[in-house]
Amino acid sequence: LDRLLALAQADGYHTARKRTSQTLYLPISAAAPEKSAQPPWLAGTRPKFRSHLRRARRQLEEHGTLEVKHYNAADPEALEKFYALEASGWKGAEGTAIKCDPHTRQFYDAVAQAAARDGYLSLDFLELNGKPIAGHFGFNLRGRYFLAKAGYDEAFRRYGSGQLLVNEILGQTPERGVREFDFVGPATWDESRWASARRTNYRVFIFRKNWYGALLYAARISARDAVRSLLGRQEDESAPLELKSKPQGSDKESGTDAENK
Repeated sequence: LDRLLALAQADGYHTARKRTSQTLYLPISAAAPEKSAQPPWLAGTRPKFRSHLRRARRQLEEHGTLEVKHYNAADPEALEKFYALEASGWKGAEGTAIKCDPHTRQFYDAVAQAAARDGYLSLDFLELNGKPIAGHFGFNLRGRYFLAKAGYDEAFRRYGSGQLLVNEILGQTPERGVREFDFVGPATWDESRWASARRTNYRVFIFRKNWYGALLYAARISARDAVRSLLGRQEDESAPLELKSKPQGSDKESGTDAENK
């Protein structure tokens, strides 16, 4: 995209690039840092967070058998299980879950089938006594795990079941060949418990080389930038964006909603 933008500029097109979000990701080294007793993916986390993971797992195991189920095929039952889990909470109540829209569901079915065909689909569930309490619709591609969609059972929100699932998946790093866990989407407080490395995402604009394109550029880019400059609100794109929080679980360690993605 940067190359395309440069070519358009050289050819006389009006262009712009605006920062939209930052994504957190966790690079995973082959071994833990020296003198660290922690696995590589936990070496950079806070002691209270690690304590929370251990305590939550122990408490859940008091209620029965806890296990991870993994699917790399677009199994209809597994997909239905994930869609139902995602729709069981606030996403379903607000009508934003995949299951709420037939066209959205068809899209994710097609994505799952394509990813399975090319060998990088990763449907993962944390199950308690055979019942899914957290799930991921993800991709494991060339050593990178991309968490595209997550869902969890709100009856278990205080345990941070989504965070436990992330930990379980990272615990299978050698078998899965994962060297990076990408949380996808705008960075959140929950995800910052795991990762601090960021990728910046941009929206790129190339306007038509005619009067209408020039008018749009003036209205959407030039005028807006001029107003921001007058108001002293110009954005420093080198500064990290504010983390977003999510209404999932609670954790006294940070005082924020937490522990589920």
